[in-house]
Amino acid sequence: MRSHSLFALVGLIGALVHPSRPDAGGDTARGHACAGDHGSCKGTTPEGYDGFLVFMATGSVPLSDGFFLDGMIFQEEILGRTPAEIEQNRADALAYFEARFGIADADARPDVAFLGFYADPRIDYRAYVISGQRVPPEGYVVHDGGWIALVTDPDGLTLGGELAGVHVPAGTFFSFGDYSIEVTRPGRGRDPDPIVIHYQCNDPLIPLANGGEVFTCDLLSEEFGAGRAQGMTSPVIEDGNLRPNGRTVLTFSDEGGL
Repeated sequence: MRSHSLFALVGLIGALVHPSRPDAGGDTARGHACAGDHGSCKGTTPEGYDGFLVFMATGSVPLSDGFFLDGMIFQEEILGRTPAEIEQNRADALAYFEARFGIADADARPDVAFLGFYADPRIDYRAYVISGQRVPPEGYVVHDGGWIALVTDPDGLTLGGELAGVHVPAGTFFSFGDYSIEVTRPGRGRDPDPIVIHYQCNDPLIPLANGGEVFTCDLLSEEFGAGRAQGMTSPVIEDGNLRPNGRTVLTFSDEGGL
């Protein structure tokens, strides 16, 4: 087992070369059962907050496949957006990257690559805690997708916008997307609608020495309101497979999750 220093670049490039959608497959993480509750635990909400969620990514993908799939799979099949809605969401991402980071025309410049993405379901990204809900030990599947701007200039990029003057190295990326949580119901009843949470990164995602990243994102949810996500990945390679080893905590409050 070892960390992979090129994790961020390998994963992002994979979005361009691995467009198909494989089955999630693989083993799923298991939690500890709650006594007398059929293994399902009801998540509590910390005092002063409107929502609290915890995600983990415990699966893996073959290193040769890359980490991301074609973003249109996420937009069309997972979120069910129309072509007009997808185009508007794309425009919103471009506008955010320009306003926050000063990256104008991210889709038409030589020093930045702009692309849609869908995190490969085989990473087994799941929600294990959702305040107010009894989440089963296997968790709920979390679909993660949207848009990314990736710095490709070997000399890096000096940002503008709200982070004017900050210089970031090649391989740094910026994200704008959504989480779609598949909430299931025991028995034969119709499953509830997915919980959709919008996110947009607050800071540049700069690859760490081990190839992982630490990130903070602003959130917006019809169910929970405004929030903040903080997370990390600490990737490893095992038998030719890339495991992101990710953890994400989401909080919602009147103060934007702070």
